[in-house]
Amino acid sequence: MALSEADTAPEVTIDADVVAPLLDMESSAFIAAVRRGAVLQRTERGIDQDAGLYRITFRYGRRHCRIVINPATGTIAPG
Repeated sequence: MALSEADTAPEVTIDADVVAPLLDMESSAFIAAVRRGAVLQRTERGIDQDAGLYRITFRYGRRHCRIVINPATGTIAPG
């Protein structure tokens, strides 16, 4: 996927039930970690053939996961 740093990504809400299992966490533990600021997130914007897509990386301790989203369609896929 061709990417660049996201200058202005659209506001997107991703359900904790989607991300938590990818980090091997329960949803409630993921939400608590987000509230504590323990989950870091990086958003990258697709360019060229990937224009319109965003890759979001979530990090919690030594764990991380990536998902690719298409805000126009609401499609979420592992990245």
